[in-house]
Amino acid sequence: MNNSTRLRLDRILVPDNRLRGLDEERARFIASSIKENGALQPIAVYRSNAASRPYTLIFGLHRYRAHQLLQLDEIDATVRTASEARMLEIAENLFRHDLSELDRATFVKEWFALKGVKVGRPKKSANMAEFLTELGLSEQSAKQIGISGRTARRLCQIADHLSPSLKKRLVGTPTAFNQSLLLKIASMEPQKQLQINTALNLGLDIQAALKAVQPTYRKLDRKASNLNRFLTAWGQMNATEQREALSIIGHGDQETEVEAVVQRVAVGLEQNG
Repeated sequence: MNNSTRLRLDRILVPDNRLRGLDEERARFIASSIKENGALQPIAVYRSNAASRPYTLIFGLHRYRAHQLLQLDEIDATVRTASEARMLEIAENLFRHDLSELDRATFVKEWFALKGVKVGRPKKSANMAEFLTELGLSEQSAKQIGISGRTARRLCQIADHLSPSLKKRLVGTPTAFNQSLLLKIASMEPQKQLQINTALNLGLDIQAALKAVQPTYRKLDRKASNLNRFLTAWGQMNATEQREALSIIGHGDQETEVEAVVQRVAVGLEQNG
């Protein structure tokens, strides 16, 4: 039986290994809704061994953050067991309509891992119909949430091959909702993914970043070629070398952040070649 209660926010630990990160914009939207209508659904926690924070969050991170933004001290919570935590986090999020393709890929991959199921199909000892019955899903519903057939394989490819740093950088962006684009990036070698991440951090949009790491080297694409070489060189430098490079090109004595200067250089290369 689930045990619902009111808990102080400062008694709840938010673990670092959560499958879905925080989107501040979404948290602000939820805060606005809570302020107008009140909290409609409790978060879920389990008892843990931490002395100062004896409860650990399972799901409801954005509701938790919304309460912080509203400067509320307490939140409604359902207390579950630690053994249920990972599957409950997946179940709570996997069926959400607003889940990005990037987050869905993470949850689908973890779902299969916890279930001991091969990607896109059940164990050999059961057939698909039995598997879906166990989950309470129709085959069409399974396809829609990404745990059946080709959709599952695509999502797992994204989860397996997209670099952790780039995943983090894409959270909350339009690219996170574009499965085809995510697949394209996930198929790239790690070095090119690093270049894309660098380009995005320097202020380029995703299309400019892709063009920079995959130039055709024709005359008309000379600026993309230049940007590609710049991103490669910059990503290989340590902090001292980066500052020395900026000094050489005449930016070393400016009182500004390194990334702000590099962004202007990168954008200049993109625009002017």
